[in-house]
Amino acid sequence: MRNSLPRRRLLTTTGAISALAISAGCLDDSDSDSNPDSEEPAESETGSNGTDDDDATSTVSTETDLSAQLQWVPAEANADGEITLHYADLEAIRTHESDLSDDFRESTQLELADLDIGDINQFGDAEAIETSLSFGIDSSAADFAFAGTFTPDAADAEPTETVDEFSVFEYENGTIAVSEEWLLGSHPDGLGVETLLEAGRGGTELLVETDEATATLSGELESTSIAIGRITGADAVDAELAGVGHGATLDSETSAVTFVGVTADGNDPDAFVDELERSGGGLDDFTFETTESTAVGEGTVPTDEVQLPSLGRSVGQEARASVTISVDETERTADVGLTSLSNADKVNVIDGLDQNETIEEVGGMVTLTYDEGDETTIQVIAVAGSTKTVVASEEIAF
Repeated sequence: MRNSLPRRRLLTTTGAISALAISAGCLDDSDSDSNPDSEEPAESETGSNGTDDDDATSTVSTETDLSAQLQWVPAEANADGEITLHYADLEAIRTHESDLSDDFRESTQLELADLDIGDINQFGDAEAIETSLSFGIDSSAADFAFAGTFTPDAADAEPTETVDEFSVFEYENGTIAVSEEWLLGSHPDGLGVETLLEAGRGGTELLVETDEATATLSGELESTSIAIGRITGADAVDAELAGVGHGATLDSETSAVTFVGVTADGNDPDAFVDELERSGGGLDDFTFETTESTAVGEGTVPTDEVQLPSLGRSVGQEARASVTISVDETERTADVGLTSLSNADKVNVIDGLDQNETIEEVGGMVTLTYDEGDETTIQVIAVAGSTKTVVASEEIAF
């Protein structure tokens, strides 16, 4: 049984949703349409399954941005109705390493051995990876693609087959395909390396080509350094989003944060404005814009405060409320005020020192008091019927 990735898994999928975006991503070198007049061999003639043709040419893009990574995600990837995509520009993360928090650096460090498929770190090390994409149902990340510099002939065993420039190796806990520019992998519960290779080499339609929500998220998050997106697509129901994403673009001192989402058919994106404003409430220079079916919010944050993008369930499945938390270091108090209930009935205010308060009316406020030396985390939980969602948290130490 496949083990989940350790804490250094690049991106997480827990926490409150941040949402709403526009434009479509176009993939270079990955069009599945063929030109009948072209002299290039058809994909079926390019030497797959160990029958390489010396004259064969690969259609695989060597770019490393999000669009290029999506060349490996076939349309069937969300056959079960939902898929989560994780993208990271590891070169950008290494470039700004000194500006990032210790927690962020620890969470984004990656070794090939972390993927738990045989001894695949023999093909390269952490510095060899330029960008990564993992995807699967929910946060399972059963399939992944890494762009960088790898050494296919460093293997301690012969490949089971070759597909164009890729050497394929089978292990008990998954299969990988390695070229000098790409390392693809699939765990036993994933789509399989053969399926990824077929998509990336133009043999099948891609998810970004067939699903509008995926294309929209791809276009809006294209320039981000780290990004995560969830697509429910045609299976989205009323008050749900067909696609939702969150990204951060790293820079020295100040970084940009983007929230993006696509509404299901017939839903008004303006209905999610309150959620969008709450998501960006802690950002500087925050702006948002809605279109016919999408909305996008953008703001900035000091680079040393950048956190991993996070997604919860869709907006319609969350309890939503807006609050403020004000800490007085001198008086050793924390005031929590309720500014909007949205769809929530009330908010509960708790901490790790057994303080528990409830606010039921907009404008209400509670004060938590502390002693010198106290350290804890305050959490504000919105309650809508049986649904409970953490809408704010604050670490304090006196």
